[in-house]
Formats: sequence, structure tokens, C-alpha cells
Amino acid sequence: MLLRLAALVSALACVASAQQPLRAQAAVESDRVYVGQAFGLQIKVSGSDSPQPPNMSPLMADFSYEDAGGGANNSQSITIINGRMTRTVDEGYTFNYQLTPKRAGVLAIPSLTIQAGSQTARTQPMRIQALPPSEIEDFKLRQELSAKRIYLGQPVMLTTTWYIGRNVDQFNFQVPVLEDPRFESFDPKHNAPPAANSDYFDAPVNDTRVTARKGRGTIDGFSFVTVTFEKLLAPRQAGKIELPAATVAFRARASMRRSPSLFDDFFSGGMFGTRTTFESFAIPSNRPVLEVLPLPEQGRPADFSGLIGQFAFEASATPTDVNVGDPITLTVRVSGPEYLDLARLPNFLTQGRLTADFKVPDDMAPGEMQGRSKVFTQTIRARTARAAEVPPLEFNFFDPEKGEYVTAATAPIPLTVHGSRIVTAADAEGLGPAGSAQTAIESQQGGIAQNYEALDALRNRSIGLLDTLRSPLWLLVLFGPPLAFVGLWSWTALRRRADDPRQKAVAEASARLESLLAEPGSQDRFADELMERLRAYLGARLELPPGALTFADVRGPLAARGLEPSALDDLRAVFEACEASRYAGGVLGADSAASVRDKTRRALAAIEKTLGGGR
Repeated sequence: MLLRLAALVSALACVASAQQPLRAQAAVESDRVYVGQAFGLQIKVSGSDSPQPPNMSPLMADFSYEDAGGGANNSQSITIINGRMTRTVDEGYTFNYQLTPKRAGVLAIPSLTIQAGSQTARTQPMRIQALPPSEIEDFKLRQELSAKRIYLGQPVMLTTTWYIGRNVDQFNFQVPVLEDPRFESFDPKHNAPPAANSDYFDAPVNDTRVTARKGRGTIDGFSFVTVTFEKLLAPRQAGKIELPAATVAFRARASMRRSPSLFDDFFSGGMFGTRTTFESFAIPSNRPVLEVLPLPEQGRPADFSGLIGQFAFEASATPTDVNVGDPITLTVRVSGPEYLDLARLPNFLTQGRLTADFKVPDDMAPGEMQGRSKVFTQTIRARTARAAEVPPLEFNFFDPEKGEYVTAATAPIPLTVHGSRIVTAADAEGLGPAGSAQTAIESQQGGIAQNYEALDALRNRSIGLLDTLRSPLWLLVLFGPPLAFVGLWSWTALRRRADDPRQKAVAEASARLESLLAEPGSQDRFADELMERLRAYLGARLELPPGALTFADVRGPLAARGLEPSALDDLRAVFEACEASRYAGGVLGADSAASVRDKTRRALAAIEKTLGGGR
């Protein structure tokens, strides 16, 4: 009996472990999709539960892609044959991506390389059929421009409207003109949605999200529910430009068309939908033509501001009763054209009459939208008490209605500037006027001999350097003036810094960003909030409009100012992680959130160190 038990224990101790070599296999959700329609790509890896992500750059010519997450997929099994136990361990990992075709035709998904430790595996190549979008009766997509004929650099509003005839879900817009190098594109800031308005929502457009609104519209005699969003375009070249067609890919309920109601939850019974049968579609828009005229050379000012439209300028200053050198906040309010988002004023250093009597900083704070106006602020300081007013500020612009350049001026702003009072000897002597003493001369009976002492009363009072340094009076005389100067200089620098609107904007944006990074956990909407605050900080630091900042927008300015490549890599990773998380509801997992926080902190510290304003 004991021998049989010993044999069994010996057999169980003989455990063979088998591990698979590294393999990778790819699969697509569908091999027949529409241009602009996202579909799933899954890569299953066996032989490792911690492989490196594949390099997706070979796909970028024909596809845009997003990381849809992944995870380990491990299993193990035990078999006993003739008393010998074998344990098989299957390690695996699954990568998930969303691919979106950029063009029609047969598109290749090349073999992708997976690496884990010293092992390498490759997926099999695949092909998919990308169908061109085609318009159908129940759905229409339209692009409209606010003007058909503009001048180079003049902003124009592009309005994209999707007409919806039945319930839809999983939709995605592709608007190529927003990435067209012939245009700059911006979010119109005056179109911010009202608070708690259920008609506004975030719609996926290209690789980001924009604010869209629900409504109703009629086209071809039929009533539709509509989804509308707007973008500002500023042309970079002259000529006739046909805008590329936009597309929207979506799933629609397989049912007969019915007349929708504005109050109908047309997103399949809500954004999360109800269980029903859906079909996939992709429809194109029209292709509007924009004529862009070059600005005339005749009459063009040498210092042309680049402003195009009919503008009005209003200036104000506060305070108006100051001493020489005191800060004065100069505010210029610009109004006129409907789209002021892109308006920029030239630096006030170009105002010759202003710089004659006032000190003007080299940097100028970016303007901010206030209603239908754009407001610019600058801190100036009077150089002399003769500065009785802030002189008229002149700004030029091109009036497209008149077809000519115009110069406008603000009204002068009266000031009271007090000079520094000169302290004289009379002030040091006393309150009365300095003059000769009128006391009568009296004869001293003791004569001059009264001032003599005996020789034995005289003592040697030699004074050396150490004696001088021991005297508080001499220490005050020697070191007081330099210390006072350093203190005054430091106080003045701090005051100027505090009064600079640009520095205030940078400080406020930095504080908001750091407060978010300090919050623990992976709170809901963290990625969206981080993206908003990071854009606000970079916009203030680089004097760029923050609304639609991407990594491509800030990479050049940051690199030009000497930001190290590792910090740029951290910043790019933060942008990519936040953009990817938008399709997961703005939520990052705990590990991802911690990594994004660390990279944001490193990038922020490097930017502050390189661009100034120390931390």
C-alpha cells in the first residue's frame, strides 16, 4: 500500500509544462464597408500576455484608426495520462482597433508585427472592400457656406446638416475640408450651447468631437429631424475651390420611412438604443464652390493688420489718475463682422504715438470673445508726467464691401499723471525755508582757549575695517542702498508680472490644470476635462486660440522655443489618450489615468522650465 502511494506521489510530481510559441492572427468585423464607416480590427496574440502594441503606421495611408482597448486572455489546463500530469498554460492578449476607410476601392490591411520579449510574430494580410457613399431617400447630408465669394484670409462659416428620416445609431462624420491644407478651421466661440439644453450634444467628426444641435428641417418637400454643426474656415490660398464632399456613416433601423417628430428620440430610442434590426449606410454631401479673391496691392498699408471686414474699435483705460510708472490697463474692444474668432490686433508697439510717452510690453495678451465683440487688454506705463492722454490708436483693415483699405482710430483717453517730487536740502533741514541764521554774534569770554585740552587727555582712536563692520551705522551705510535697490527692483518686477494680463491667464490656466491633476482616481469625464484645461493652458502660454488646439498646432511653436523631444512625446501621448477616450465616454481606466497624469505633469514642468514663469 505504501509503495503504491509513493508511486502516485512520484507521478504527480512529474509535471510537464508546455508553453506556446508566439503567434498572431487578425480578423475584421466586416470586409465590406462604406467610406467613412468605422469597423473593428481584432488581433489575437497567443504565447504572451504582455506583447508590445503593433506599429499601425502602415495603415494610415488608407485608414484612420483608434485604439479600442485590449487585455490579457490567459488559460490553463491539466491532463493526467498513465499517472503523468501535464499542465498546459495558454497565454494570450487581444488588441482591438476601430478602422475607418478614407477612400473607396479594395484596400489592403498589411501584415502587422507583434513582438514579445525576443519573439516576433506577424499577422496575415487582409483586404476589404470600401464602397463609395451614396445618397438614399431617407437621409441627406448638406454643406453650406455663409458666403460664396470672399477675400483671402476672410473667415467663412461652413454649416453641415444631416437630414434624418428614421432612427439611427453609431454615426460618424468625415469632413475632409477641416483637414485640408488650403484652409484653417476653428470652432466658432459665439456658438457655445446654452446650459442644460438637451438639443445640444457632442457629435463625432473626423477624429474629435464637436458641438452639434438637434432641430427640424425640410428638404425636397419632406420634413426631417436634423443634426447641425458649424466650423469657421479661413482660406490660405486664392482661387476657386471646390470643397470635398463630407460623409456620414451610420446604422439605420430597417423600417419604412415615417414622418419624424422633433421630440422623437431619433437616436434609436435614445443614445443607447433599443434592440431592433439595423442596416449600415454611408451618404455623401454636396460639394460647394468657394471663390477666394486675392487682396489688392493698391493702397495696401505697409503695416496691414490682416483684418478683413467692417470693423469698429473702442478703447478705454483704467485707472486714469496715476503716477509715472504706475500700470494702466488699456482695453480695446473690436466689433463689426459676425465672425471675430480669428481677429487679431497688431502689437501696440507699432503705435508710434503711444510708445512716445508710454512703455509698452513686447508681448501682447490674446483677445477673448465677449458676446459679439473681441476684447484685447494690454498693460502700459506712463514714462513722463507730460502724458496727458492715451493718444488715438490707429488700426487698418480691408473693407470687402468697398474693396479698399481703411484706417480707423479710437478716441483719445484723458489721463492725470503725477510726476515724482524732487527732495531738496530744505526738505532734509526742516519744514521752513533754508536761509542764513539771524542770531547775533556774541563774544566768548574764554576765548579760543576754551576748545583745548591737555595732551595727556588725548587718546589714539584709530579706526580699522573690522571696527567699521562692527558698527551698525556703517553697515547700514554700506549695504543699505544696494539692498534697497534689489528689493525695489524685485517688487517692481513682481508687480509688473502680476499686472500682465497674459501672465494672469497663464497662471490661472496652469492652476486649473494642476488642480485637476491633483484629484485622485479616474473620475468620470476626466479625459474631456483634462483636454479642455490643457488646451486652455497651451493657448494662454503660446497665445493661440485654445478652442480647437491639437498636438499638431502646438508642436511647432513648442519645438521652436526649445522644448525637449521627450516632453513633446509626453504631450503627444496625452493628446492621443484623451482623444481615444472620447469614444469611451471620456473615461480612462485607473492605470491609464495615472499614466496620463504623470505624462501631463512632466510635460507641464518642462514647458514652464523652457518658456519661463518658473514653478
